[in-house]
Amino acid sequence: NQSKHKVAGPVFVTCYDQNILNKFLSQDTMMEFAIQIENTAPNQEIRTFGGFDAATVIHVGNYKDIPNTYIQMIKWIKQNHYCITGPATEEFILSLLDVNDETRRVTKIILPVKREADLPKQDSSGIDG
Repeated sequence: NQSKHKVAGPVFVTCYDQNILNKFLSQDTMMEFAIQIENTAPNQEIRTFGGFDAATVIHVGNYKDIPNTYIQMIKWIKQNHYCITGPATEEFILSLLDVNDETRRVTKIILPVKREADLPKQDSSGIDG
């Protein structure tokens, strides 16, 4: 009994690594690939995405240059008193499947964030309190 779902959007890739920039340095990184589908009945194999505050940026150009975009984004997050609270997700709006010209590729970077002031305070022992 195989269900059929209609694709309703681009490809998303989420990188599960403690250090967001490790995916550019390490060969061993857990990644999840996903696509958006039209509304469907609940299914344990289908997960929702979203429902969190996020910093986002659009990277236009060659993917090999995207680490610089991440670095600028992380700087902005810190300068504006936010903390990254989850894994990085990339939405491939125009990928190599869509355009041959590398300079026209478009990737949206999504980083879940919370304001530093909204995070639980830690005492000097490092235990939440």
